[in-house]
Amino acid sequence: MSGGGVSWWRARWRVVAAAGAAVVLAAALVTVLVVGDDSEDHTATTGATSTTSEATTSAPTTSEVTTTTAVPATTTTRMTEPAGPSAADGLEVFFSAAATMDGQLSAAATAINGAGPPWPVVSEQVASTVQAAELGPVAEAIPAGLPHDLLQSAILVYSDLTSRRFAMASFGYVRAPDEPVHGDLMEELGNGHEAAERFDADLAAARELAAAQPPITVAAPDSRAAAERLVLLDYVLKANGGCDSRGGVVIETLPPIVWESESGGTVHGRYSDIEFVATLGPDGSWTAYINAC
Repeated sequence: MSGGGVSWWRARWRVVAAAGAAVVLAAALVTVLVVGDDSEDHTATTGATSTTSEATTSAPTTSEVTTTTAVPATTTTRMTEPAGPSAADGLEVFFSAAATMDGQLSAAATAINGAGPPWPVVSEQVASTVQAAELGPVAEAIPAGLPHDLLQSAILVYSDLTSRRFAMASFGYVRAPDEPVHGDLMEELGNGHEAAERFDADLAAARELAAAQPPITVAAPDSRAAAERLVLLDYVLKANGGCDSRGGVVIETLPPIVWESESGGTVHGRYSDIEFVATLGPDGSWTAYINAC
């Protein structure tokens, strides 16, 4: 990202300082995929069988008699009632896509760390591993019309992944020894440090929040909520990759989206003091973009 782009975005959001050594790089970028266990808890309690024997012994001329009284066994099984429907059901595709991309980014980090530093070239193997980590499936799995707190949590997880992906952008294409390097590669990779460190906790928090809320009602494609979803997704991309940026922007709070004017299916508005344009197409769905590089 150019100097102007850096100051523009970083004046509004927290940006992580670059990692200073390869060992920090490895710790920053390689994360462990944690998948929650949603299995039911079954607890069985079995009553023990008790046996009481009474023996009476008489004179030698009388035979011994032993009487045994059995107490029937009882078994009680307690099963945890399955949780009812929740917002987690509607976000499971998103959670799965996010976890998958986390694993892909970890694989890309391993490939990058295995090739350097320094990195006089970027091999086909490294570039293809980075390219495999695609943001599209994660973004597409965020439904329109989420409650504000759940939307904020989902966008935070998405921004974690976006920050990490753009921090690796210089390794996403093959580079020969005589080709110029975009910038300080160690510094760029370090931009993904905070996002990698916090991803597991942010994903777990989003899952917990979704599990505690009622099922999602997805907004219609022509609704304002559908347009605002696109504005937010474009904002995350521009914040981390606009103006040739290399990640480092984690979005913890969502400023309000203000619709200023609407005419002929085109809306002009502002998000975090940045202009956006949204247009309702003939098919009844929106396109939207932020007016910033």
